[in-house]
Amino acid sequence: VPVSYEYFSLYYPQSNDFKAWQIITHMFMHAPLPNFAHILFNMFALYSFGSPLEHFWGGKKFLFFYISCGLGAALLHTGVNYLQLQSLLDSVSNLNLSKSELHLILNADYQSLFDSSGKMVQGEVSAILSKAHCTQEQFNVLAQAGGITQSPVLGASGAIYGLLTAF
Repeated sequence: VPVSYEYFSLYYPQSNDFKAWQIITHMFMHAPLPNFAHILFNMFALYSFGSPLEHFWGGKKFLFFYISCGLGAALLHTGVNYLQLQSLLDSVSNLNLSKSELHLILNADYQSLFDSSGKMVQGEVSAILSKAHCTQEQFNVLAQAGGITQSPVLGASGAIYGLLTAF
């Protein structure tokens, strides 16, 4: 169900697709099949390492730890994305884009920005970039930054690694 990925996967906070509940829901999602081996490993690890920890700590403490690990993984992932994004945006700071212009560019649908011949179509984004005298290299940096903003994270791997560490 593709719509569920849009609503429940964790997006970067400056993405138009970010919703507050994604901080929790992303860790109960998994990438669509054919990633069967990955989800199988996660569930095997949850059963193998989670069961003894739950037995040792009890259900409430185990659930608290599991969710805390998932939240910690989300925080770490978002922090790394923040550092990467700031580095990219610092390299194009001479474009002097406003916050609203930058938000629009980072959330643009890059596939719809170009026609079939590869030329950028006229629109709000092209007008902003033209006014800023954006070079191809700078556009590539902005597109990479847009990829960070628009790429979701999902899955239990962060919480599972926390369980492996605790075990």
